[in-house]
Amino acid sequence: MDSTPLPCQTETVVSIDSKASGVTRKQRQCSKSIS
Repeated sequence: MDSTPLPCQTETVVSIDSKASGVTRKQRQCSKSIS
């Protein structure tokens, strides 16, 4: 919820993305996750 340029939670994102479509969406999902 912070507007800071965090490195995003790669660990959590990767886990969900891995099952979703792959690591490619990892970065995209990261942006939505922070929002």
